[in-house]
Amino acid sequence: MGRHPIPTKIKKLQGTHRADRAQKNEPEADLRSLPMPPDTLNTEGQQIYLQTCAKLLSLEMLTVAGLPQIERYSYAYQMWKAAILAMNGGKYLDDAEKPKISPWVSILEKAQRTMNEFEDRWGLSPVSQQKVNWKADESDGKADEEDEFDI
Repeated sequence: MGRHPIPTKIKKLQGTHRADRAQKNEPEADLRSLPMPPDTLNTEGQQIYLQTCAKLLSLEMLTVAGLPQIERYSYAYQMWKAAILAMNGGKYLDDAEKPKISPWVSILEKAQRTMNEFEDRWGLSPVSQQKVNWKADESDGKADEEDEFDI
């Protein structure tokens, strides 16, 4: 399985976009306002859903096709939060009074992996944000003479 494609919008913000390597038929942002969060999410999940949609809307990357993925991300967040509250240190005693690892630890780890994967793909993780100049003006992808480095 190869690398996941990086959205053109992120590549432009990173300064790595090349028109000759641009993805064909990439979906364009088709939402211009925040959608209502799904009823399947609890209050915290709905807050994360709205925050994520607002960030993607400001980047002009919010699409109808992306909403189910954002919902799954928000659901993973609410499961992660529930696991943290339910773990009680991550261990419990079984019937024989032997310490066991809580099943919530597994739920927590799976939710974290799901959230990390989403954040990396959409350019929302701190690591992926380091690669992106969020306040940069969009350019035509050509370097200015001022931007060249002396080697």
